[in-house]
Amino acid sequence: MIGDYIPRQKGEAEKAYITRVIQFIDDRIGGFSISHVSGRFRVGKILTRKESGDKLAADEPNLIDETTAVVRFIIPCASSKIEHDGDFELAEPEDAHSEAVEQEIAQIRGIFFETFVEALVPSIRGEKLIWMLETTLMGQRLYELNLADRGSKTTSGGQQTEDEDEDTGSGTTTSDDDA
Repeated sequence: MIGDYIPRQKGEAEKAYITRVIQFIDDRIGGFSISHVSGRFRVGKILTRKESGDKLAADEPNLIDETTAVVRFIIPCASSKIEHDGDFELAEPEDAHSEAVEQEIAQIRGIFFETFVEALVPSIRGEKLIWMLETTLMGQRLYELNLADRGSKTTSGGQQTEDEDEDTGSGTTTSDDDA
């Protein structure tokens, strides 16, 4: 629920709250880009050439060619914004891991999952697996949304499990394996 990520201020009217949430989204989510890539995916265990040939002869391919859409959202974190006077400063901002930045990242993640991921994923047909890579100042998470059994998992170095990290709204879990 959006109220979990952007709480209503004390005494704030419904219309004012909705306007503030919309402004939060408007300030950060401006669009996306899509590119298409070709890939080949193994649908079973690694086979010998003979086993692979036998499966192919039985019209049971071990490899599937697929065109994949890669969608990128670039969402600015206003709390970490640095003004530049003509030259870019390459140093990391001093407050990159401040409480304000961490709070804004949590808000952005929550709103993004609530408005895009949770709304979009149930409408996807014909796909068995969706990968989503999230990159923030706090690190990266790779989500593997398994639509075949409607269960899912996240693979990410050192990230928390679903029970500890309920702000994603994605129904994902995490493990400590590197992607």
